[in-house]
Amino acid sequence: GEERAPGALVPFWPSAAAVVCVFIGIIPIVVNAAAAIMTITIPTRCFLVGTLMSTRSCL
Repeated sequence: GEERAPGALVPFWPSAAAVVCVFIGIIPIVVNAAAAIMTITIPTRCFLVGTLMSTRSCL
């Protein structure tokens, strides 16, 4: 019965390695996407808030 355990684990390692490789490949993309979203949204938010405040002060 004990000789079955390694055989059962054999299919697990390629899938685990594939998952790790996928995560390693995805993490930089996610980080870059998050950085791009932050660099896009923060200035636009500041710009929108600034325009709203300026229009309110003008009114």
